[in-house]
Amino acid sequence: MTKKLHNSKKIIVALLACGLAFGLPTRTFAATPARNDSSGVVIAGTKIGIAPQINIPFTSDAKACTAGVKWKFTDGQIVFLTAGHCNVSGALEVRWGRVTGNSMTPVKAYGTQYKAPTIGLNGDWSMLKPDRASDIAGNLVYNAGATSNATSPITGQGTDNSGLSVCVSGGSSGLVCGYTTGSLIATSAPVTIEGKRIATVRKMSRSGACLNGGGDSGAPVILKSGNSYLVLGILSGGSASGTTCNAYYTPLNKIPGSLVLS
Repeated sequence: MTKKLHNSKKIIVALLACGLAFGLPTRTFAATPARNDSSGVVIAGTKIGIAPQINIPFTSDAKACTAGVKWKFTDGQIVFLTAGHCNVSGALEVRWGRVTGNSMTPVKAYGTQYKAPTIGLNGDWSMLKPDRASDIAGNLVYNAGATSNATSPITGQGTDNSGLSVCVSGGSSGLVCGYTTGSLIATSAPVTIEGKRIATVRKMSRSGACLNGGGDSGAPVILKSGNSYLVLGILSGGSASGTTCNAYYTPLNKIPGSLVLS
């Protein structure tokens, strides 16, 4: 079974102490501050906490995931993407915050769950709409370790295909490269992620160590282009097979709308 790359627990300490993806042993996140923009702007690749309309810090049903890219939905609304299975089921309003050490703190941006999450044969993606579109940085992605604030520019959307060498900018794992994209999973042979059969996602594989686990769901899958990156999709989940790590992402070209770079 393919495993999710988010973390969900009833209390914050439990939420941040687990590394469930790929069956990794339990670990505790370091106290070193995670990727944070000091102004509170959401940058692609930062770890975020998502919870229903409750006070922050999140103490009930919070999920640690990763922010994807800034996106313009087909109706003109400005949102940012993350994995569909990260979104809180049935929530009409969502709060999200940065994860640092063993706690979550609010960012300036918070608002609503926009459009019901898509989890199934049309991929694994969802949209969060901040109160202000300017609270999402559309032209930056974190490009180093999970505790580094180093960024690179995003210059556009790449052409999604098999045979590409790509990276993932995960909130827990940092920048992990060396994945090679494979086939697009057909609706006739879906994979299982968080108990749901998922298709219209692309498989990618790499040899050696896998992503660290809890908190990477929703991360941007990116293709290096000179000193900048092109975005291909939104990370969903993964699994290990021998010495090979497999992961799956929803291509941006399968999500209604368009990338925003401002």
